[in-house]
Amino acid sequence: MISKFEPKKWYPVLIQTITFLLFTALGSKISIVFADDRLYALNIYAGRLTSNHWEEFFHNTEELDFKRSYLSAIALARRIGTYRDKTSFEIEGQVVKHFNVQTHWELNVLGTARWEAFW
Repeated sequence: MISKFEPKKWYPVLIQTITFLLFTALGSKISIVFADDRLYALNIYAGRLTSNHWEEFFHNTEELDFKRSYLSAIALARRIGTYRDKTSFEIEGQVVKHFNVQTHWELNVLGTARWEAFW
């Protein structure tokens, strides 16, 4: 019996595969281009929804309750300043797509302070 092709069933696998390919293929090239200036950072990630609280990821990991809801995101950050070469200030834009249980898009803009001196 031939079953009907359902593209939505393949979205999580497709998103994770594309994320992996972009990360491996472009990651090294992007880091080389911006290694000297380090003004920009490109982040690509994917995840899965759980019904657990954040602290349960550090203990009771066998009881994590993963849901059939996924997200895929791409974010671009730009350094806008530094403080004594120990802290950098950045602005970041994110585009996130949710799949299955949640099916919406997110557009986020945020400012961050990144502590860089760990010695």
